[in-house]
Amino acid sequence: MTQFLLNKNKKDLAEISAKTNENKSRDRSSTNTEPVAESTSELEAPNSELSKQGIASDEDVVNSIPESWSIEQVAQWLSSINLEEHIEKFRVFKNKVIILPIVLENEIDGSLLMSDGLDDTLLKELIPPLKYRIIFNNERKKLRSRQQQKSTISTANTIDIHVKLKSTDTSKMDDLVLFYFCGHGYQITDKNYLIPVDDAHIEEDRDVEDFAIDFEQILERLIRSTQSYVNVFILDCCGTCLLKNAATANFTTENKGLHEIKPIKGTFIQFACAANEGVHNNLFTKHLLKNITQENIDISELFRWIAADVQRESHNKQRPLSINGLRHHQDVYLNEVISPVQIWDEVKQHEIQSILKQQEELRTCYDNYPDIDDIVNRETVDIKSADELTRSILSKLPSGNVAETDTLCHVINNLIENGKKECLFFDSRQGVDLHDASTNLADLSVTDKPFVLKLHNSDDFLNKKDSKDEQHGTKLIKTLNRVIEQKQSHPIIDDILERLSKAHNIDKKNILLKNVYLGSFNIVYTVMDLATNIYESLIGLSRKLNEQFKQFKAAKIHPLLYRPSFDIAQFDARGNKTFSHKEGTFEVGPPGRTKSYIQPAGWTRYGLKVLGRYTNDEWLDPFGHPGNWYRAFHGTGNAKAVDFSNSNASFDAQYAPIDAASSIHKTGFREARVNIHGPGVYCSPKPSFVENGYAGVAKLDTKIGTKTFKIMLQVAVNPDGVKFATEDIWIAKNSQDIRTYGILIKEV
Repeated sequence: MTQFLLNKNKKDLAEISAKTNENKSRDRSSTNTEPVAESTSELEAPNSELSKQGIASDEDVVNSIPESWSIEQVAQWLSSINLEEHIEKFRVFKNKVIILPIVLENEIDGSLLMSDGLDDTLLKELIPPLKYRIIFNNERKKLRSRQQQKSTISTANTIDIHVKLKSTDTSKMDDLVLFYFCGHGYQITDKNYLIPVDDAHIEEDRDVEDFAIDFEQILERLIRSTQSYVNVFILDCCGTCLLKNAATANFTTENKGLHEIKPIKGTFIQFACAANEGVHNNLFTKHLLKNITQENIDISELFRWIAADVQRESHNKQRPLSINGLRHHQDVYLNEVISPVQIWDEVKQHEIQSILKQQEELRTCYDNYPDIDDIVNRETVDIKSADELTRSILSKLPSGNVAETDTLCHVINNLIENGKKECLFFDSRQGVDLHDASTNLADLSVTDKPFVLKLHNSDDFLNKKDSKDEQHGTKLIKTLNRVIEQKQSHPIIDDILERLSKAHNIDKKNILLKNVYLGSFNIVYTVMDLATNIYESLIGLSRKLNEQFKQFKAAKIHPLLYRPSFDIAQFDARGNKTFSHKEGTFEVGPPGRTKSYIQPAGWTRYGLKVLGRYTNDEWLDPFGHPGNWYRAFHGTGNAKAVDFSNSNASFDAQYAPIDAASSIHKTGFREARVNIHGPGVYCSPKPSFVENGYAGVAKLDTKIGTKTFKIMLQVAVNPDGVKFATEDIWIAKNSQDIRTYGILIKEV
């Protein structure tokens, strides 16, 4: 059972404080001996003997109410308001008998001073000058007001905390008691007080002890009076408290919040900011509300999350502080939910190697994607350098020679521009560090370019009480990838989709999970119907993902999804080749499973630096190695917009590949792509098949006139990850199973 003790106003706070009649004494003496012309209260006169003798001494703290003053204390008060010359009349007046409605039988002490019996008629005898009677009446009104305030609060304070902290007197050993306060924190001589935001009584330091709430006293009494196994105190008291002087209506005293408290066994204390730190906002409460409902999160970890969120949003100006006295306790949850034990797919011994191999291929493919923040930041030195190089290349006419790099750059830019994207060229040899997208060109005309969300671990989604063996991670990804592939429902998948939809601010039905992989915990997904201005949709996305996923590590994006960059230093002369007009044919691939490789006759190839990029080079080099992948060709031509104009198309239809498909299905384009061959990256083992229907076409003005070029990609395809749809069409279902190693150009 969790008990929430909320106090938001003065009444609640007074009730919770339970200061009773045990208020500690105060020393209000002052070293200033100059007379004061006018005081705001009886306690402000520095030259008065009052502060030395009576109302604030340790033994008289209960009798510090003006109504209980002796004649000597009344005299001291008169002196404090500059009416010393009339003190003697107050002293001797007790011996006189006056025929008035009230006959004085006692001296003029505090009780008479504060009563209605001391009226104007009597005052004329005591203080003849009118101007001094006015001063007297004004100051007495302040005394009465002050006494009434003290009386009200004192009455509330005498109520025992066992009664007012509802239910704590019946708390049990396994209960959790939570105390929350939002208001001002104030410290005097390293002692902490709580002050409501709407307080109207406290005007200066010495008022704090009378009207504020002694936090240590609450802490001590609550811990002593309850039987709960843990107490949690949350204090949102960052705001610097300014005390207002009633006489001048000016803020005169500034305090720097709460003083740090030592850890107390069995108690967790959370401050909204560090000791002596002051800010003015509700940032802590904002993130507290956002996180407090998290299920099965230990309280220390929960407040670490909150602190990280607050520090990040405040740019480290506000640093929440935890005082943890629970270090020897078991996990403490504010929202404990007993979830059913997760059941994971079993991993058989013979499956382990293939799963690990697939995981390595996924990491190789997706971990090389650029971070979103690096792409959207246009002000970095590297981006500006690339902008300058791009302008220098594209502002000049290309040579028109297919064997020269400037022509290739213009052709690539032409293809990218046809897709209504911008591109950048950079030179890593000049120290520019950007992501090179050349090896991802096979995905140029594929619409489902994914995002990759990298998390430190999968703890966000797991029941912490579940047992974990050494194969837990493998079981997890096998289960989730099976669910994704079979389009089934699963609590973890549903949770991921819900969080992603909030981060992207779209309906979760527009998010498609592709797979998950280990190496921390990584989620690959695509977003349907991205904003027209994709740049705007990417700004702040990492922060939003971080808010949804506490184990957030990084957010990556497909290199071609926004402003792809190409490294002109990544063209590898070792792979450059001009093929003769005679086709050569070779067998490549694993023994017993080889496929024909047909050379692209009449094309010029620009080799890309891919050797050394992956786990090993056997997929490409040396040629003829048993580990070689199949050779194929990929078209870069784009499908027409009409192919995807049907808003009622299924999700798969919207995200079907649009690069190479069977030419016999020119009508019913969408249906043919989805239902006949399925989704994936399409390629062909026959260069002529791609050239005659699916190669990209770029028309350029060159130094030797207008020329038209065709362009396609030379790719390697994983023998274990390819589907042979027809003799002409191969499909790599996953992008990690197809690698670009050359760009082919041919003048039409």
